[in-house]
Amino acid sequence: MADCPLCDQSTIMHVSVISVSAFVALIFVVFRLWARMIKKVRVELNDYLCIGGLIFALTSTVFSVCSYVYWGFFSTSVAGDSEIVVIRYKALLVGQLLWITAVTLIRTSVIFLYIRIFYTRPFRITCYALLTVNLIYFTATVLACCLICRPFARNWDQSIHGTCGDQKSLDLFIGVFNILMDIATVALPMPNLWRLQMPTGRKVALSGMFSMGLAICIITLVRIEVITRITAQNAAGQYALTALLTCLESSLGVVNACLPVTKPVFEKLKPKWLISAISKWTSGKRSIPSHEYEMPSKPKEIGWPLENQAKRVLQGKAQDSTIDLEAVVWTPPSSPREEFGF
Repeated sequence: MADCPLCDQSTIMHVSVISVSAFVALIFVVFRLWARMIKKVRVELNDYLCIGGLIFALTSTVFSVCSYVYWGFFSTSVAGDSEIVVIRYKALLVGQLLWITAVTLIRTSVIFLYIRIFYTRPFRITCYALLTVNLIYFTATVLACCLICRPFARNWDQSIHGTCGDQKSLDLFIGVFNILMDIATVALPMPNLWRLQMPTGRKVALSGMFSMGLAICIITLVRIEVITRITAQNAAGQYALTALLTCLESSLGVVNACLPVTKPVFEKLKPKWLISAISKWTSGKRSIPSHEYEMPSKPKEIGWPLENQAKRVLQGKAQDSTIDLEAVVWTPPSSPREEFGF
């Protein structure tokens, strides 16, 4: 199997799965940028962070493919080849650093997107608090991965005199804390989302879209379970499976981060009749009657009070109950949430 890695069915399956998932992540980032062009909205910080997450996710995928094909992650026959073993341990360390960087950038992108959509001060404070915890988690993970063995080279060369901590316990801690962060990120927008004035069907649809991150949580749980079963006898196969789940987690994270902003692209690609059917199911009746947005037939006789925030039209002087519409350009009310289909 070492002479012909791609002759093994497990290797073919792993390489195919992570390659397809990486390609899907790339397509969704392209859709994200395309959606910005359709809506004529400039690329924002959350977009750049998502692109950064994609770059590290793709790099992690390339490393995993090389690990399967060239460094024998599935092969037990290379156990006596010291050069291959050293390369394998180096790949494990680099892969872990690539993974934590990718998921941190993706999670940060999602949280900044939340900040862009929802405006309440308490919510934004919560978002920034979660961003701080996310950054601390990233820093702690990088330091732990680099300092678990002293000297540093002992991470891949066990013949060097030194000490190493419990790698298995570290991997479990990183996995458990990561799933807690994912759950917090998924749950963060739900209270605000369900307070929006929109039909229940549409709330359910949007909640489902934002809850796609739960699939990533399931993958993380499986990865944790795989880590707990690693022994000296099955290390090669278990680490190969861990690499597969790691690549899936980062690639699907990119897809999940792009879903809320790719609606314009899918509207452009889908048949019109399907869009109409989906719109009727998700939109329902308007929360504010459309006639409230109409211009009055006699603008000199009808005033628009300031306290009616739904109309969002400036009033004249306080003592004047009318407004001269000839000097005002009236535009329908709009919300930045319209970019995301809210």
